Amino acid sequence: MRYLFTLLSLILLLNCKITIGQHVDCDKTKISNSDKFLLNEFWKKFTLAINAKNKAELSTLIKFPFTCDYCEIKTVNKTNGLYLKVTKKLFYQSQYKIFLDPKLQKIVNKENILDILSVTSENNHCHYDFSYVSIKQSKDWEGQQHFFSLKKVNGKFVITSAWTIP
Repeated sequence: MRYLFTLLSLILLLNCKITIGQHVDCDKTKISNSDKFLLNEFWKKFTLAINAKNKAELSTLIKFPFTCDYCEIKTVNKTNGLYLKVTKKLFYQSQYKIFLDPKLQKIVNKENILDILSVTSENNHCHYDFSYVSIKQSKDWEGQQHFFSLKKVNGKFVITSAWTIP
């Protein structure tokens, strides 16, 4: 009887591990209503801050430090040669300008975040990004898109990184 109990316990434990370790189903259509509300709140505040060119309000929508692959500063080398770690101080000094791009301003005033949001799975967590075209495609070049990654921190969505392709 004891052997049977041990065997059943082991099977249950293995089954539980398999169930817990399953892939998270990340799909834009499966975003909870509460997260949709929080994303829309983020978007409203983000739009107002960009339109007002309000650095202080923008900084409340960012988790510092955030990584940025297209941010540049002459006196600081990017870590690994790829990303700059943007601290709050660095943001206020110069890097806030990445949020003042007229093309980004046009997108935030024209689009709903849920329409341009990209949802993917990364490390068994849903990952949220939105983007805009910074340089249009031409016959000589494939163009360029800037992305912002979002994460829910302390009950609100904040920007955690800025990156670009290509």
